[in-house]
Amino acid sequence: MKNYRLLSAVVLSGMILASFGGCGNKDNSSSEVPSAESSLDESQIAAVQKPGLKFTYGEPSTSGNTLDNPDPTAPATTSSSNSGNAVTSVATVTDAQGSAVTQIADVTDSAGAVVTTQAIVTDSAGTPVTEAGGAVVTTVVNVTEVVNKTEIVTDSDKPDDTETTTSGGSSYQADMKTFNAMWLDVSESKNYTFNDTFIEVKVKINEDIPDGKYPINITWPDFAAYDPEVIGKSIDPDHTVNGYIYVNVPAEEQTIPSDGFTVIAENVEAKQGGEAVIKFDIKNNPGICAVNFNFEYDENAITIDSAYAVGEFEKISDGNLS
Repeated sequence: MKNYRLLSAVVLSGMILASFGGCGNKDNSSSEVPSAESSLDESQIAAVQKPGLKFTYGEPSTSGNTLDNPDPTAPATTSSSNSGNAVTSVATVTDAQGSAVTQIADVTDSAGAVVTTQAIVTDSAGTPVTEAGGAVVTTVVNVTEVVNKTEIVTDSDKPDDTETTTSGGSSYQADMKTFNAMWLDVSESKNYTFNDTFIEVKVKINEDIPDGKYPINITWPDFAAYDPEVIGKSIDPDHTVNGYIYVNVPAEEQTIPSDGFTVIAENVEAKQGGEAVIKFDIKNNPGICAVNFNFEYDENAITIDSAYAVGEFEKISDGNLS
């Protein structure tokens, strides 16, 4: 991502420019040549310190994430790996001449218990051992048999193809793109602690896609805090929770951590040709002054319509995409 980890630099620039707020009215008769920073007026400095909320989208994803299922219609047992589906089977072990290798194995009954029997105890010469009264000594031993030795083998000789075809005959290939939200406000030299839903993205569901779930993956959530002792202090979330758009199938329940700074993409249900609103939440916000928030979506499945700030974040930000 081009703007990944740029927040520290952006916050730094905004804080430095704050010190030039009164420099725009220097005496022009001075023999000194004013610096670029000192020539900025208050409105220009404000534009750097509080540029507002900006959205961009449609760039190819560069996260390197592997989708858990590139075909949303595929059953859970279908692999989504680019290297194809691995198939395992049991095979008989053979020697160099191709003959089956055998081994001794315990005999078991229908319940899986080892079958035992009484066997006569013999000495080193093979003579049965007897008691003082002449009775032959016996002991309990496992019943064994000779069986062919087997092993588990894997057949990974499958085409290297990112497209998966379901048993029903339909095929689908995702086209993951990136959405970015950028916000900064160091004009008040403080942090903001908004929580709950802070951004909503309205999308249109493409009509020709199959039923299934389409991922909304949070990537590189980069935040920064105002700290006079640490310029451009970066803050990483403790948890991120990805979501899905469930098209014509029931949404699954998400597991949300109860503690720690958490960013969430909520699950949402929709139908082909309809609309959906993807909600992004923040929990346990420690206080931030800048956001560089990114998520990836499948452009073959959805079309971005608009994006906007909501809740507490709407009151402190200024920006929308429509």
